[in-house]
Amino acid sequence: MSENNQKSLLWTQRELNGKTERVLNIFIPHVSGISNRIKQIFTYLHFYEYIEGYTVDLHWPLCSTASNTFKELFDFKLFPRFNEINYDIYTDNNYGEGNTWCLLINKEEAKKANMKYIDLKYNEIPQFLRDAFLSYFRALKPSLPVQQILDSVEIPENSVSVHIRHDAVWRYWKRWADNDIDMFIDAMNKYDKDTYFLLACADQEIYEMMLKTFKDRIISIPNKKVDNTSNIQDVAELYLLSKGKELIATYGSTFSEVAWWLSDCSQEVTVIGSEEAWQKLAQS
Repeated sequence: MSENNQKSLLWTQRELNGKTERVLNIFIPHVSGISNRIKQIFTYLHFYEYIEGYTVDLHWPLCSTASNTFKELFDFKLFPRFNEINYDIYTDNNYGEGNTWCLLINKEEAKKANMKYIDLKYNEIPQFLRDAFLSYFRALKPSLPVQQILDSVEIPENSVSVHIRHDAVWRYWKRWADNDIDMFIDAMNKYDKDTYFLLACADQEIYEMMLKTFKDRIISIPNKKVDNTSNIQDVAELYLLSKGKELIATYGSTFSEVAWWLSDCSQEVTVIGSEEAWQKLAQS
């Protein structure tokens, strides 16, 4: 077997201290963002949770969408043993994102739930499937640098989380509509004047618009820089979004979705945007 084929194997083994070690290789596509990566890792662990005593080699390539290592961003104790590899060694040129942004479920689970997939389904997900993944999300803790940012934010009790994904990349892929931002503002205006908004926003102009519109009711991480290349700020926002009693989410965004999972699936969700709006824009 060639070296290239060996690198494409899900399961490998090696000798360690005179014993054979079984290794689960989790290959993350270099194009994947942080939330997509988390979902892919948890899919692997979900499908192989019946196997004990293996080591995980997490292939977490560093790139423009993920400039920090997994260990710089998260503290995760559920790996039996854990090695992190920060360069892309996957050699199959046809390998793309595919379903790697999904929390995949098996055929029996899909039949029991009467649904083919659970991605972006939020409150529609039956409890047994929430339970299947919640142990992983509960074990995913912020790293010390991320926690330090969170500790600097005072979160009012009456808070609603708002995630606005509409940046240049989102627009490039035509995942927005002209009235989306107005829809966010309309949704936020339905809350009383004593409600605060935990805001994560990917566009500086939209962020400043929200500050101007809702003033001191906007709560965000300190010294926020939308164009910051570090993912530490991004992950801090991810956990910040999980703290609100409700979530106003961007349609199609796994960042919104992972924040909901981190809330213990406790937030009621309002989704802004739709597949229909995406299609209309793509056709224009």
